[in-house]
Amino acid sequence: MNKFKRFGVSILSLGLVLALNPVTTFAAEPETSVVTSESNAVGGWSEEDGYFVNPQAYSKAMEDGTTYASPKHTGRAEERTHNGTSQKRAHGWTTWVGKYHYTRARMEDWGAILTDSGRQWGTDGTEAISPWWSFNGDTLGSARTYYGS
Repeated sequence: MNKFKRFGVSILSLGLVLALNPVTTFAAEPETSVVTSESNAVGGWSEEDGYFVNPQAYSKAMEDGTTYASPKHTGRAEERTHNGTSQKRAHGWTTWVGKYHYTRARMEDWGAILTDSGRQWGTDGTEAISPWWSFNGDTLGSARTYYGS
């Protein structure tokens, strides 16, 4: 087989492999920073992108053989003015009946963690509230919440 026919067969094979195994991205990692900050999070909420689930982490959390109800997670940004300064924080709740899990709330900016509640662990229901972040003109910050086990 000459060089051009082998090249054509290689390109055709590559096309077939990609067609049968498409590269997919999940809402769980909208810009990779949502989950990179909390890489093993099962899911959460982002002020920019809304709710997300990390399918790999979700599957791993559910594989211990025990039957659990599906987790329910709520996240939101809370704002106030304190001494003339605008402030914001993240607030998250997770209900995962029978499962020991955590909820975490953060204010983030381009992957940088501005404030962090830390992981708040519990069974059935957990809540996390980040400390207030004061806008400083350069960094607005974005509220994000996570849950996992």
